[in-house]
Amino acid sequence: MDISKMIALGILGKKAVVVPVLPTYDYDFNVLADGALPEGLTGSTYAVSGGKAVNSPTLGDELFTDGSLEATYTDGLCATLTKDGTPTLVESADAHAGSKAQQFTADAADEGVHYGAGNRNGKWLQISGWVKRTDGANGKLAFRRTGNAFPGQYYSQRAIKDAAYTQKIIVSKSYTTNTVIYPVIQQSTGYDTAIVDDFSVKEIPAGEMFCGRAYDSANGTARAYINLDNANGIVGVAARLDSLSNPQNYLMAAVHTTCASDGAEYGSISLAKVVGGTLTVLINTTTVGAMILNGDYIEVVCSGNNVSLYYNGVQIGTTQEVTDAGIVSNTLFGFFGAGGGTINRLTLAETLSNVFTGPTQVVNSTAIVNQVDYKWSGRATMEFNADDELVLIYKRGSTHASDDSLLHIKFSNDYGATWSDEDKDLLGNAITGFPYRPTNVAYLATDHPQEPWLYAAPNGNLILHCWQQSAGTWQSVSTDGGKTWSDGEALPLTGHGGDSVFATDDYFVYDGVIYAAARDFSTTAHHMIFMKSIDNGANWTYISDMRPDGEDITVSEVGIEYIGNNRIIAIFRTVSQTATCRSYSDDMGVTWSQLEAITYNIPASGRHRIMTKKHLEGVANWWEDTNLVMCGFTFITGGRRNALWYSTDAGETWSPPRYCEADEVFYNDGGYGDFVYNATTGQYVFVSYVGALDLSGGVVKQYNLTVTW
Repeated sequence: MDISKMIALGILGKKAVVVPVLPTYDYDFNVLADGALPEGLTGSTYAVSGGKAVNSPTLGDELFTDGSLEATYTDGLCATLTKDGTPTLVESADAHAGSKAQQFTADAADEGVHYGAGNRNGKWLQISGWVKRTDGANGKLAFRRTGNAFPGQYYSQRAIKDAAYTQKIIVSKSYTTNTVIYPVIQQSTGYDTAIVDDFSVKEIPAGEMFCGRAYDSANGTARAYINLDNANGIVGVAARLDSLSNPQNYLMAAVHTTCASDGAEYGSISLAKVVGGTLTVLINTTTVGAMILNGDYIEVVCSGNNVSLYYNGVQIGTTQEVTDAGIVSNTLFGFFGAGGGTINRLTLAETLSNVFTGPTQVVNSTAIVNQVDYKWSGRATMEFNADDELVLIYKRGSTHASDDSLLHIKFSNDYGATWSDEDKDLLGNAITGFPYRPTNVAYLATDHPQEPWLYAAPNGNLILHCWQQSAGTWQSVSTDGGKTWSDGEALPLTGHGGDSVFATDDYFVYDGVIYAAARDFSTTAHHMIFMKSIDNGANWTYISDMRPDGEDITVSEVGIEYIGNNRIIAIFRTVSQTATCRSYSDDMGVTWSQLEAITYNIPASGRHRIMTKKHLEGVANWWEDTNLVMCGFTFITGGRRNALWYSTDAGETWSPPRYCEADEVFYNDGGYGDFVYNATTGQYVFVSYVGALDLSGGVVKQYNLTVTW
């Protein structure tokens, strides 16, 4: 079959990635009936209730003597408690239990009343109390646990703000010889009056904290979708436990609710290891948001001696090295929760290597003018021409968004093992039209081409789109495989204003028609449009906005792929760069489903390219394949990272990101790449860029990836 027919059928393509060979376990409690845990999970005091895995531990003896505060009051202070400072104290009859309660008003920061719970080193404690605010609106009072414990380190606390009695519950594992409970303490200036009563401190047996199962390897990734009822208690992921009934060596990550000195409550997460019963904090308490939301997820990734922690797909802290013999080979994984912490879902899968094997190379390019300016290069796009040559186009300039940028071209006949000189073909001949800047007189003299994107038309032509910042997309065409290019014209788009459209996003060819996505900046609510060409790019027709009417999520940049039966999947990034979203069309792009934030599955990421596995491998009827491959980059703490993902269920769920750089290598600029499949070597050739926004430069980089489905 000649190459133009292969393009017309949509057979030519690009490629990448891997699926686990070990099983994946998925326990979705949302769909399970109330009752016992599903087969495979063990947790002696856990059961399914209301669509969640709920722990009901037996608890130990009461450690808070006179928790109902019924002892004698002297100068307004209950004899069970000890005061700090000179607060105003009153015996109150407004009790939650019994007939007495402690009323408290401070006149200085750090005043409070406390109770010593003694040496609870190594013990899990559930601490609870009923509190209410009766006067004032400052919100600076708190219910507090002090003394080193996990999570929360030196203290955990909950704000006292409600007018009615409200129960506050703190659950933590103590690693101190002196635990102190403050039923109420003044955090900072701004004084309210509170009444506190009905306190309890009890141990939770360690064998009743955890629920889990054995995995097939110590290299497991455990993800728990969580909830904190009324913001109380603790919930988390446990990894590499030596036992569920008597754990002495394990890893655990936990979230809980605490509050700042101004009374604002927020969620926090931390990671610890326990070796021989002794706890060591690995990642200190880190804020993860105003409050823990139902359905947020914690993920612990274990790979060899490396342990990484993620919250909603964003890495927390740095990857930790854990070499303790009592932990590294354990294969029990699961979750824990108490005091209000519950689990919606648990998934357990094999940890895939975050770094691809195989050589990498920089696509070297000579300076346009000299060796000082024009250091920045990036935004790579690739297609095969009719001679089976790989054509690479990218942008170069002095900085990321410079006004001196030009587009450049290279060729390869060995899948990037070698490249032609810049702006020359493989025989050394200069390329007509390159370095590229549209020469059409309508192209503004003050503008320079920014992001390029290549299309392989059904007739074998190559179509180049690039945008100028002031006037949308320009299109040039090559009829000879990229050796010569037309002068360029404004995007011939009907049905939509072209000046606001940046048509440099993903596309596919199906049944001789080019379908493509483009960015629309015609309004402040940035979004994507869908368009098509039935005449090899000579004309384009607007089909739809890629969002339903009234959609309020602003998105930009999208990867698309046809997956059969008139269905198209689309993966977006939000303009705020805080989430990844998904939508589907079931009528070839005429209408689209509501945008769904899927950051619970894919971390905040951008500039996606999607193809089915068979499409990438050049197999006919590729749209029938449910295996998808996607390239892009993540927005995570530390910077951007080039990555690949895979899906085995047509995009319903996705793998964790497979990073192409070594662990902890980040850039403040990068991504916007493309990939192809080398059938000769079985490698996936991924070309993207990494670097900085400024004169320190960005560089086009080629990753030759040896991977297996």
